[in-house]
Amino acid sequence: ITSVNSIVSDIDRILLILETKEALTNDIKQLAKEVKEKCASYRAKKKMLDAEVAQNCGNLKKAEKFKAEAHALIIQDWRLIMKKEDYPDLMSL
Repeated sequence: ITSVNSIVSDIDRILLILETKEALTNDIKQLAKEVKEKCASYRAKKKMLDAEVAQNCGNLKKAEKFKAEAHALIIQDWRLIMKKEDYPDLMSL
């Protein structure tokens, strides 16, 4: 999460610089949004992959635990990074 926070901070800083120089375009805004969305879902995606491995190994209890953790992470990170309540569905990650 430290590297994700660093990436998001860099994006915000660059957007601010571009905005003050009146060089911020809609394409740049869209690209920044897409990168932030990837950052916000990064840890949840990793947990969903762990859940898939556990399920494929027959450890259903552990798979459900990982899915629950992924759900908590997407909510937490989406609110933190995207500043929104409407996080994506885990199955769409």
